Amino acid sequence: MDKREVAAVRGFHYTPGYAATDIQWWADFRADEIAAELARGRAYFPSFGTVRVFCGYHGYLADPDRFSAAFEAFLRIAADHALVTIPTLFNRWHTGRPDFGGIYVDHFLPGSYVQYDANPVDDSFRARIGFDKQFGDYLRRTVGEHADDPRVSMWDLCNEPFFGPLTLSDDEVSRAELAWLGLVAGEVRGYRPAAPITIGTHALHGVAGVARVAPLCDVLSTHPYVDNVWYPDRAVFLDFLDELVEFAASVGKPLLASETVWGSLDDAQRVDTLRFTLDALTRRGIGFLCYGLNHSVSSDLHRPAYGTVGSAGTCAFIEADGTLRAGHEAFNDFAKSSDDRTG
Repeated sequence: MDKREVAAVRGFHYTPGYAATDIQWWADFRADEIAAELARGRAYFPSFGTVRVFCGYHGYLADPDRFSAAFEAFLRIAADHALVTIPTLFNRWHTGRPDFGGIYVDHFLPGSYVQYDANPVDDSFRARIGFDKQFGDYLRRTVGEHADDPRVSMWDLCNEPFFGPLTLSDDEVSRAELAWLGLVAGEVRGYRPAAPITIGTHALHGVAGVARVAPLCDVLSTHPYVDNVWYPDRAVFLDFLDELVEFAASVGKPLLASETVWGSLDDAQRVDTLRFTLDALTRRGIGFLCYGLNHSVSSDLHRPAYGTVGSAGTCAFIEADGTLRAGHEAFNDFAKSSDDRTG
């Protein structure tokens, strides 16, 4: 994908309303509910063309055949609704509202308990963490079997790596995580996928977070959220976006906001954040995927009646009863990129 194509991306991150965790997402795959939610999203937001989803690594481990069938079914359902998909292969974002699941330090730090039966045949990092045994079949069946699939827009290798203490340290854990990401990238590239590779980085890590994984990516992506504890100052946030654009240009790679628009329980406040964020991104030619399409019992996508709510309130654009959240049709005002607007 070239810069103009990435700048034109308009869509949402999606988690089904029924799914609190990655295992539940895929092990309890509900095709009819998913189709209805995506159809509703397309009806409310006609420019919605790209959907980003977390693939369920643990859902795969629980039942590889069921996961693979569900993954294929999701791609088909999305395509039936004129959507291309960005599958996110691994997740490093964790929270207690509830925790979605995903990859933990134990999966990539040599010597951790999860690798007790790796039985390395050599002293390479790959062997010491048992990479092939842990991840080989999952990547083969997920990426390898869909390497030429036109329904896949990009492969997002990992959501918010280096999540941990939310600092970009150069300690043993961070070095192991970067080495693990390098192995994932190499494995995925080995299947010669038609779709480009990206990694969705946490906004708090700033440009340095994008730069750390840039060599592994075809498309750079970050999660620019404003009006929160990380970016309470909008001017600082705009400076961050300008630095991102400058960095992307310096390495000659397109830039995508693969998650964006911080939430709130107050509809008017959320709409103000929505408008400010999407205007800032559009003016800079940055395509975006808003978090998230609809109500879900997973973290940050529900109101208090459905469980614990954190500082993000709810990020859902569509309420639990299927109605459009008040004022959130504002998304449609940013249907076109800055290039499209100027012709």
